[in-house]
Amino acid sequence: MSFQPGALVTLSENPDCVLQLVNLDEASGSAWVRPWPLVQAHAETFTVCLSDLDQAQPVG
Repeated sequence: MSFQPGALVTLSENPDCVLQLVNLDEASGSAWVRPWPLVQAHAETFTVCLSDLDQAQPVG
């Protein structure tokens, strides 16, 4: 599966939690994500394994 920065994703273990993909590093197998929707001007990012990501279903 191919992901692009800005895409909405979920974690395999928690499909109800939608995240926005900020950046990814395929060489290390990691991605930086933040909670979605953004509720403040600056949302903290955190790192997850690319293998833990699933494509989020479109909203609406």
